[in-house]
Amino acid sequence: MVDGIPRIFAEYVNGGSLADWIHRRRLYRGGPEQTLERLLDVAIQCAWGLHAAHEHGLVHQDIKPANVMLTSQGIAKVTDFGLAKARAMAGEQEVPEGDEHHSILVSSRGMTPAYCSPEQAAGLPLSRRTDIWSWGISVLEMWLGKVTWQSGIQAREVLANYKLRDGSIVPMPTDLVQLLERCFAWRPEKRPTTMLEVATELQTLYARLRGQPYPRESPTPTSIQVHTLVNRGYSLQELGRSEEALLAYEQAITLDPTDAFVHTHKGNVLDELGRTTEAFQVYQQARALQSRS
Repeated sequence: MVDGIPRIFAEYVNGGSLADWIHRRRLYRGGPEQTLERLLDVAIQCAWGLHAAHEHGLVHQDIKPANVMLTSQGIAKVTDFGLAKARAMAGEQEVPEGDEHHSILVSSRGMTPAYCSPEQAAGLPLSRRTDIWSWGISVLEMWLGKVTWQSGIQAREVLANYKLRDGSIVPMPTDLVQLLERCFAWRPEKRPTTMLEVATELQTLYARLRGQPYPRESPTPTSIQVHTLVNRGYSLQELGRSEEALLAYEQAITLDPTDAFVHTHKGNVLDELGRTTEAFQVYQQARALQSRS
């Protein structure tokens, strides 16, 4: 809050939502090879994002293309975790999901019907596997180019009757059809165990179809934490809380000393604090790191 006015800081993602990319056909620009590469790329990134959330004990509950944002370079960001986080803050208990995997027990009322899982539609307790079902529906929509069903529980039937009707969209690879069949298993325990398992299968499929390894590196917990700290530092700077912002940047640098971007932010806040000599030294570090990359 600044001058008595509440403020919210959020990352601006300039490309729009995945739903926009589907509706405006931006997802299918270029030839068949480029389109296939883009579709698989977005599906893998979304799977990674959900896996990261699940590892923090969150079940999204409302996965759909409208809740996936894309930068102009095609980097996907899963958004709208508000309901999942609210449930966590309310102190809802975790429930075992087999082996060491745990998820928060959540309500099924935060759903969008066209993307809901059977257990969500029935009002049953949810696990991370409900997100696997909804992720699968989102991928199905990417390959169909539109929603042709009213309820997410129709996913298996829609997939079984899949037929490409849009010439701008590439056919769905057989291996992907088989993966989605597993994601749409009626009983949650029959679905893939984690979104990381799903992402790994897709990376293998990408490599086979494209004849080269999937180019993006899987985000590590450290990289995710660094990103969170940088966002926190930037927000604190905007609020005029420079000392706290500096602490956030220093924590980020401790996690990843090689990130030139974080050093630059630290230099900026040091400059704001009037510590110009230190700022100059940090800027030099940032420049040296940037020249090595």
